[in-house]
Amino acid sequence: MELVFFWIKGYEKIKSEAFNFSSNFQFSYNANKLFFEENNEAVNIFAENTPNISNVTVIVGENGSGKTTLLMALSDVYRIESIEGASAIPYIIIFFQPATEKNMPGEFFIWYSKLDENIEQIKRQEKYKFFFNTKSLSESICMVNYTNTFSCSSYMASFLKSEGHFYNLSLMQSLQSAKSNAVEMRVTNNESDPILNFFHKSTQRQMRALESANLPFTLSRLAVKKMNYRDIIQDLIKNKFSGFRVIKKQINDIFQSEKFDFLQAEDARFCIEGILFSLLRRIVPALSSQSTQKYYINIKEILEKWEEIISYNKNNITDDVVFIMKFVNVTMNKMINPPANKAAIAMAYKKTIKFLLEDEIKTDMLDDGILLNLNGKKNVAKIKAFYNNYLVSIGQIYDYLLFEWEMSTGEFAFFDLYATFYELGQKIQDQERQSGTRTHSMLILMDEADLYLHPKWQQKFVERILDMMPAIFEGKKIQIIFTTHSPIFLSDIPNHHIIYLTGSDDKIVIDTNIKKKTFAANIYNLYNDSFFLNDNKHIGIIGDYSNGIIKTLRENLESINKDLNNYEDDRKHEIQTLSNLEYVSAYRRVLEKNKKIIDLIGEPLIKNMLLNLWESANDKLSACFDDHVQNSTVVIEKFKDLTQPEQVKVMEFIIRNHKHLGEMK
Repeated sequence: MELVFFWIKGYEKIKSEAFNFSSNFQFSYNANKLFFEENNEAVNIFAENTPNISNVTVIVGENGSGKTTLLMALSDVYRIESIEGASAIPYIIIFFQPATEKNMPGEFFIWYSKLDENIEQIKRQEKYKFFFNTKSLSESICMVNYTNTFSCSSYMASFLKSEGHFYNLSLMQSLQSAKSNAVEMRVTNNESDPILNFFHKSTQRQMRALESANLPFTLSRLAVKKMNYRDIIQDLIKNKFSGFRVIKKQINDIFQSEKFDFLQAEDARFCIEGILFSLLRRIVPALSSQSTQKYYINIKEILEKWEEIISYNKNNITDDVVFIMKFVNVTMNKMINPPANKAAIAMAYKKTIKFLLEDEIKTDMLDDGILLNLNGKKNVAKIKAFYNNYLVSIGQIYDYLLFEWEMSTGEFAFFDLYATFYELGQKIQDQERQSGTRTHSMLILMDEADLYLHPKWQQKFVERILDMMPAIFEGKKIQIIFTTHSPIFLSDIPNHHIIYLTGSDDKIVIDTNIKKKTFAANIYNLYNDSFFLNDNKHIGIIGDYSNGIIKTLRENLESINKDLNNYEDDRKHEIQTLSNLEYVSAYRRVLEKNKKIIDLIGEPLIKNMLLNLWESANDKLSACFDDHVQNSTVVIEKFKDLTQPEQVKVMEFIIRNHKHLGEMK
């Protein structure tokens, strides 16, 4: 199913506005009546060129024009129809289900609320059926809302919980979820930090995505670095409280000892220093004006034990692990309020240390850490297990290591987006497996998902998304609605797939006056015509997706020209067959489709180049048809001169080639 029309009244800045999302169907609503028109001339290049993508629409406009509001309205109406079942706001939402068999009618499913039933008196057509307020919308389609922006509107959208077949993947919703999880953890073990919890869950999600066979790029290394809390903890102990000066001085002297500077990254013991301060952080926050001298004595004894451990002349890694674990256990026993699961925490520390000191998947040393090799499933599995042990050891709050993927900011942004949708794809598969039911369509709303990407990655964005989504949501028809500010993004989108919004602070309006060709258009022109900017420098390039379409189109036209040249040579040598004539007829249909795509292109140089190729092929084809008319009588007479068995063989030849010729249409 594909969203084709949406009308809503009285939703924030949307006073009463209709939005058409299909280039093939145009609906309108006026005076309690719904009107429908079909456009047979439109070409949907996404559905024709990208498997399992039913349609793509982009919403653009200046800041405050209502792009995000429109997506929120769609989310709300979907949830109302699928989950809540009642609305105080008038709306109409229409989805189209194409015919699954030849000669069967396509179906429009129309849901509406708070409107007169006259809406159902729409003019019917025999090749389409119309259904009003029938089954639940979520029975047929999943909706996904994704945004990575920080704003008031995205904050309000974060309260839309994922339920039923509605999935909220907004950044703000992820933070809300991390906050809720942190509160639950605080109740159970008094350890929580919502921001750290958010980052840890993000890293876990990204590690799970490494299992995907369709990861859009190769990740080779993960950096593990130490976190330095020494100064923070030292200041807390030294300056926060006025009492226990003698013990504080003793503690400070230990901190200043050269022994605390012996750890070098070269021997991979950088993590050990982090463990010391991770454990101290479990004690120091408990200090208060009512703290007893015992707190400080315990800290002093812990540091003295640390001195003893690092002073020991270690001969091998096993000794390192043994002595470090002694230190961990001493620290746990010195805590005034030790965690209930201290045995599990101690074991997790041990496994973490053993991995960092022993495992051979380390590839290089950094000034403040190491690099881990991600190549191969075994290495990925080891790193995931290591990370999970690390999370147990820190109790989701007392970090002593940092984890950073070795990639650029743009690569990471896309990797995190991929990991987010990959996790959802796995979740939906599990839900459908358990329930025994399956939805066959998805509507994905992506609000400025390209916002933080470098122009190089914006250029790749549409093509990457259109490759990524069908691989993740296998077997589903996918429709995507984007909002964007990127002119590079827009150069991959034909103009009739774009909704331009304008508006003031209190009203959203669709701008129908922008007629500029956007597909493969010059970025400078797109900025001026689509984004209302006049004073910026722009890059004169087109997106990878439209570039691929143009390359295929050029190769297609060159091939047709070559074939028609061969046909001309045959004609000169008086070689005339029924097969030649059938191919000429098929090429006519191919050229008609190619001309529609050429008409979409906005860049004059590219458009003229393709148009010259097309006109050359068209002229040759016209000559072939003229020749066909002149020779048709001769061909018929030759056919009549054949014996009956020969005529049968000719007809069988035509039938055998009919399927191949049909594929050229």
